[in-house]
Amino acid sequence: MTMLQSALPNQLSTGAATPSPKVRAGNIAWRALAYPALIVTGVLYVVPLGILLLHSVTDPEWGFGNYSRLLTQSGYLRTLGRTLGLAAISTMLALLIGYPIAYRIATSPRAWLRRLLILCVAAPYLTSILIRTFAWQILLGRIGLVNQGLQAAGWHTLELLFNATAVIIGLTHFLLPMMIFPLVSVMRNIEPSLLRASSSLGAGPATGFVKVFVPASWPGIKVGTVLCFVYGVGAFVTPALLGGNSGRMIGALIESAISQQADYGLAAAASILLAAGVAVILLVFRWGLGGRLAELVSPSSIRQAQQHRQRRAPRHSRIAQWASRLAIAIDKSGLSRVPGLITGYALVAGLIILLPQLIAIPISFSSTRTLIFPPPGWSTQWYSGFFSAQWLAPLWTSIEIAAGVTVLSCILGGFAAVGVARGWRGKPALAATVLLNFPLVFPTVVAAAAFFLAWLPLGLTDTKFGILLAHLTIALPFVFILVGANLQMLNPSLERAAASMGASVATQVRRILIPLLSGSLLTGAFFSFLSSFDEASIAVFLSGLQVKTLPRRMYEALSFESDPTIGVIAVLTMVVTALAIAGGARFVRARPSQRQR
Repeated sequence: MTMLQSALPNQLSTGAATPSPKVRAGNIAWRALAYPALIVTGVLYVVPLGILLLHSVTDPEWGFGNYSRLLTQSGYLRTLGRTLGLAAISTMLALLIGYPIAYRIATSPRAWLRRLLILCVAAPYLTSILIRTFAWQILLGRIGLVNQGLQAAGWHTLELLFNATAVIIGLTHFLLPMMIFPLVSVMRNIEPSLLRASSSLGAGPATGFVKVFVPASWPGIKVGTVLCFVYGVGAFVTPALLGGNSGRMIGALIESAISQQADYGLAAAASILLAAGVAVILLVFRWGLGGRLAELVSPSSIRQAQQHRQRRAPRHSRIAQWASRLAIAIDKSGLSRVPGLITGYALVAGLIILLPQLIAIPISFSSTRTLIFPPPGWSTQWYSGFFSAQWLAPLWTSIEIAAGVTVLSCILGGFAAVGVARGWRGKPALAATVLLNFPLVFPTVVAAAAFFLAWLPLGLTDTKFGILLAHLTIALPFVFILVGANLQMLNPSLERAAASMGASVATQVRRILIPLLSGSLLTGAFFSFLSSFDEASIAVFLSGLQVKTLPRRMYEALSFESDPTIGVIAVLTMVVTALAIAGGARFVRARPSQRQR
């Protein structure tokens, strides 16, 4: 039983009594609230995927010729293999780097340390992937910070950019928050007494950690690994801007097939292969690892899985044996008893995660167009350049689209969350939840290709309305998840009491639910706006000559120019995001006093 089902009133989750006609009518009214979001997701997201599948076998002619090309020609096969390999390596690195950080966030008694590490991990997550990629271009370039450090140490300059190494570094940095946050969600519920018990039985710190704590955190490892691998194989922006030819992945292949070759059949077939690979991963996660889709989009669902199933990692695998031997060796060396070792590592790693975002600040004041750190001189010319038509016009376009997406996603997603939680149960509720959450666990580059092929005959490509419709499908799930999570904590007796006094469903929503859900709606609006404003993959596929969003303009600048104006955008984005978070926190703190008055 899902958390959504368990949040329903008891009398709605059992079939012992036959509901009265009035109750039936009420349930129908509640269910109807979810229909608009379900229709929008089905028409705007699922149907384009069907069109994509159709193109893969009909363009330019009926048959499986496009798939044959992809699976027989060596160049395409190398791209497919490279995609899987780079995603797997980046996922493994994200786990190895992120696990100690998550452990320290979850278990540290120092509040300042927990807050600092969360800031280091979350700040890049709230920043555009284009800005993070821009920062890695600066760090990994021939005159970048990394090569300067190597030269100072007596090493030769290395080619760290436009190759597979750069893609692994950029992807790992991109995936780290997706690995760390599920781990933290699980680790917070692991009893500290387990490690004390292992110590009392003679196990060293490292041995007890590997044999007790790590298996107990298996639900978080499982979810984080699946999330990272799914997003890794579907990555587009990072490989396209950091990889060059030797780091090319399937997302870049799809984009070039559409924009440069107009080979829509090949792009569709490559997208379907990528989608099929993700589907296989999700099936393995569901049936092989006993997971649920809800665990991939909701940390609370991970905690519930941990509490109810208490599923553990395999103890007799070869990896577990190697880890145990390594832990015993670490204990014998005394390294595991060095005080502050994990804390020091977590602090250094957290600051390194935050570093690329901070690099953009001095670059925005550089006196030269060359992307070098530290800048040879200081100037505000790039701030002046940002306030010109070539940047302000895309900025305003992105704001317009994101504002429309935010309003629509809050209305549709909020009503859908209420409708599913209060009017649906059993398998229909599960199916509705999976459909509405599906865009979050599906590669955006595949959806972008599907939108392009579906919008093209309708004349919606390169239009604000077409981009808005596409963005709506990926923003709506944020509101649905956040409002749904808040609904689970609300007592439905308030609504039943109002219904007993003759209040309609509309009145209950307007007078009871909306005021109580205002905080989650505000948070959902923030993430909806951010997901639309920062969305790059769909923007690259759908915007162009007539309509250019800010991410599309940034992508062009990073692809064809050396422009420190991206640093200006990074600084302004960080300032606006910080103000929005501070304002939201102030609003949440003010709500209790408002309710008391």
